[in-house]
Amino acid sequence: MPRITPHLLCIGLLAAVLGGCLTTSSLTVAPPVTPIAEVDQTASNARLRVVSGAGVVRAASGKKCLSDSAPDTGVILGGKGDLHGQSRNMPDPERIGGRPFAELYIAAGKPFVLNFLVGPESSARCALAGFFVPRAGKDYEAYATVSDGKCALTVRLKNLANGLWKPERLVSAPNCKR
Repeated sequence: MPRITPHLLCIGLLAAVLGGCLTTSSLTVAPPVTPIAEVDQTASNARLRVVSGAGVVRAASGKKCLSDSAPDTGVILGGKGDLHGQSRNMPDPERIGGRPFAELYIAAGKPFVLNFLVGPESSARCALAGFFVPRAGKDYEAYATVSDGKCALTVRLKNLANGLWKPERLVSAPNCKR
């Protein structure tokens, strides 16, 4: 059995630490210039407003899981080439209070995964992912927030009958099997 010297121990520890950094970085860095693909504006699709002042919000349509390598996974907010400021004339824009946002058309009737990543530059670190199935002709808002060192990802549906926004259930989205 080889003898472990202090020098080899330091190299091993350094490799372990750097390996951890690479893992963390891969969790918090979105594809550089790949915005999420938007569907056409039709009555059979839905609209989504994403609001976030921290981290990266990515999405994938048509899946119940998250895959970095899938061609339909893209950035909505927080990455180079994101959709920041894109408007689709959704109701109640004053609700967002000047926070960064993006609005887009999404496919109704298919799972839509949202992924919120916050890295070491913040007071919190998180990697949250959940999906919901949008309904045709409906408006949704997604909020990706950090408060008191805790991350949250929520989605709300605009109730057209009374004009109120009500919570939409997000189901946890695991990583896709390879």
